[in-house]
Amino acid sequence: MVPVGIGAFLGAIFAAGSSKYFNNKVLIALGLILTGVASLSLSNINLQVAINSMAVPLFVLGFGTTMVFVPLATTALGTLAVKDMVNGSGLFNLTRNIGGSVGIAISTTMLARMGQVHQSTLIERLNPFNSLYQQSLMANPGIADGLIYQELVRQSNFLAYVDCFRWYGILALFCVSLVFIFRKVKSTGTVMVH
Repeated sequence: MVPVGIGAFLGAIFAAGSSKYFNNKVLIALGLILTGVASLSLSNINLQVAINSMAVPLFVLGFGTTMVFVPLATTALGTLAVKDMVNGSGLFNLTRNIGGSVGIAISTTMLARMGQVHQSTLIERLNPFNSLYQQSLMANPGIADGLIYQELVRQSNFLAYVDCFRWYGILALFCVSLVFIFRKVKSTGTVMVH
């Protein structure tokens, strides 16, 4: 998680500094593109992946995610009068927290369901007619079933994570098209970050 944290930290600095020069829509779209590309690249990993191969996509994921949320806060509150800013900020944070909770619930459900789907697909190959399965059973008859099941669960959970990353990437890239329906907000050169 360190690359994600470093990317998020640097992404917040970049988004705050570049908000003077770029429209918020451009920053949000760029952040969504980075998030989508990083998620799609994480959907191509395997169980033998080295941490070095994951560091760059995780860094880009953190950077891109922060690049979405920092200008999004400015865009959401940029059309409000000063007297409505406190209420608007409260509503923005409420909807962001509810959206995050719903997203986590959907992700957890997807992981569990896709893990079950992959497990049922993989278990079809564990039958007496599969020569590799027979060799594994004969090599260690006492513990082979437990080890095979443990590997089956590991593989199916991994495939579920890969599926989720793929869906996150597709969803992030789809959301790029929605950015341009936002109302234009005049940039004051200041960004609220918390």
